[in-house]
Amino acid sequence: MVKVSICFANRCRSEATSKPQCLAGTWVPVRAGGVKLKEKTMNRLFMIAKNNMKKQRGDMITFFLLTMIAVFLVFDSVSALAGAKNVIKDRFTEIKGTDTLFAVDDSKESMECLEKALEKNGVIEYEHTPFLLMNADYKNKKDKDYTSSQMIAENYNNKNKFCDVVSGFSNLKKDDVIIPLYMKNAFAIGDTLQIKIRDDVYDLRVAGYHETPYFCSTLMISIGYYYVSDEMMEAFSEHATGNVSADVLEEQLYKANFQSVPGSDEKDLEKIEMAVADEFNELIAPVKEADPMARNNLDLTANWSLFEWGDMMLPSVVLGVILLFAVITLVIALVITSFSIKNFIQRNMKNTGILEASGYTVKELRWALTIQLLFVTVLGIIFGEILAFLSVGSFGSLLDMLIGISWNQPINVVVAIGTAFFFFVTIFITVRLLSRRYKKIAVLDALRGGISTHNFKTFS
Repeated sequence: MVKVSICFANRCRSEATSKPQCLAGTWVPVRAGGVKLKEKTMNRLFMIAKNNMKKQRGDMITFFLLTMIAVFLVFDSVSALAGAKNVIKDRFTEIKGTDTLFAVDDSKESMECLEKALEKNGVIEYEHTPFLLMNADYKNKKDKDYTSSQMIAENYNNKNKFCDVVSGFSNLKKDDVIIPLYMKNAFAIGDTLQIKIRDDVYDLRVAGYHETPYFCSTLMISIGYYYVSDEMMEAFSEHATGNVSADVLEEQLYKANFQSVPGSDEKDLEKIEMAVADEFNELIAPVKEADPMARNNLDLTANWSLFEWGDMMLPSVVLGVILLFAVITLVIALVITSFSIKNFIQRNMKNTGILEASGYTVKELRWALTIQLLFVTVLGIIFGEILAFLSVGSFGSLLDMLIGISWNQPINVVVAIGTAFFFFVTIFITVRLLSRRYKKIAVLDALRGGISTHNFKTFS
């Protein structure tokens, strides 16, 4: 046997005077009678992976960027989907939200019938608050055109036990208005909100934004909820004629909680809502027969289950689209990598043959390729999640507008770990499948550059 020097990363250890051979950028030992790998260490695999990355620098940079973008989008969208429901529930608990809302005209007969219907269907507690249901136009004073809308106006001085969203505001003036958070992009604090009823225009200064899980998005109920002063309530009330077709209707909003289903903590709120409405209609029927021109109607019936589902609709759609885009980005990254690997193997067929002839096994070549791609993947995961952490504030502002409630959730560590695990495993499996191509390459074919049918005989 003839001993030779072995060199890894240009570091040589002299063991004999024979000239070492450099194969594919890595020094390997030569023994008489053939080529054999002397040390089966990870160092050699890392060296092959390093050399491969140098040769595929452009492809690796593309793969890194696409992986980083995909990780960023997946982490942010999944975190938002997981946290959005908590944002809504937390706000519901904070303001002492109720199971149902019923709006009825403020006549004595209608209010008595509704209260009887509530009591008959297991109400635990309730309160009612006066408000105005209006059909009006509105716009920012800086804008040109009005937008028609149905809106609710409530006095910000009301002392509500339930659904209190304005108690944190102070020093409000008579022309101040508190508007929903989802209108923040159209109305900055200090802007003038103009409300037009018939020919009367009212200028109100935007003093702040309220966050209610009931009317936080117009996708669910297209009613704007505004809190105004006593003076503005009186001004709006001048348009309330008592007629059902009037532009302004004087109403009472009932907020009620009900008993749970016997033997369970669950409540079938939709069934309760329907039962209360049916009972009210039955009780009010004689009154309506006696005075057909009277309003005596339930103008709004809603339950928390419906609102909670509706509040999640828009965020789910938008975040679902973002998540889909992230998955498409990942697929594109894998497709590009797949073509890159196939082309690289084809272009470096002779080097592959030399390595196999030197004693490297197919298993080792596959692991070298796996290490190469996983190294880039880990970098993409790290930088993608760092980017996601840094963008929490900006992404939270987007969610504010989608949900209508301020984002208050911390960074979701579980989602961060799950995202990293998903990408690592997905790309690992993909690379292992792609690297099976090495199994189909015979050493002689590889040394011939992948040509297996070429006849090298010379004909005279």
